[in-house]
Amino acid sequence: GLENVKDAIVFHSGTKIGENGKLQTAGGRVLGVTTLSDTVLNAAQKAYDNVAKIHFDNVHFRHDIGNK
Repeated sequence: GLENVKDAIVFHSGTKIGENGKLQTAGGRVLGVTTLSDTVLNAAQKAYDNVAKIHFDNVHFRHDIGNK
């Protein structure tokens, strides 16, 4: 779903290009989704909106970023 991410930067850390030429997870913390906005809450919402567009097996993500 990375092609659907808008107005965000996706940092890769645990990814690789598989034999099929497609991006794959390689274990651990694999992506960081970063956005900018006028407030922290708006930026967090934009980030989570984009996270919802990214799918892979056993996906887990933090739900507490930007809450304080």
